[in-house]
Amino acid sequence: MTSKTSKIIKGTKTDTATPSATISAATTRASSVDPPRQLSESLTKVKRRNCQSNKKDGVVHKKTNDEDDLAKKRAYRAIERRAREKELEEEYLSLIEKTHPAYVENIGRLDEEHQKMQQLLENNRLLEIQQSQNLYESQVSQIRHVALPSETKLSKDEIEDDFVAMQLYTRTKPLSVPSPQPNNITAADFRAFYKPD
Repeated sequence: MTSKTSKIIKGTKTDTATPSATISAATTRASSVDPPRQLSESLTKVKRRNCQSNKKDGVVHKKTNDEDDLAKKRAYRAIERRAREKELEEEYLSLIEKTHPAYVENIGRLDEEHQKMQQLLENNRLLEIQQSQNLYESQVSQIRHVALPSETKLSKDEIEDDFVAMQLYTRTKPLSVPSPQPNNITAADFRAFYKPD
């Protein structure tokens, strides 16, 4: 082996670098050349791990760090719940105190219908009284002019007493009792019923 060859081999041995030395040198160059890119890649890896840890039912839910929004949403829901509870409590109290709008409306409608029914009953009663009076007057006229002979006359007091009694009965009788119907009184019927002293 010549001295020249030995020099080449010696130079090769001295120029060959170990793998660890090569990696450390590459890392040093990369970190010194582009540190923002390395930071961005590390943040991306962290976000990816967070997304993977938050998977539920196959859906990726990204973590939110905005605790203020969550607190505001909870406070808003609590306010809505308290307002609804207060509204229901007021409605319940108004039903107990009979001041609820729906209750007042129904009671007013029932009162109006009751007043109409009372007025109708009163009108029917007045009509029955008038019909009874007309019937009595027609019967008195028939008795005076048709049924009684000239020598037999009912006294005026007896006729008035009968009229008062009929009016009193009409005013005090129950509504379910039908009104008296007019009868055609003949002279024979009256003579059979009425016997003068």
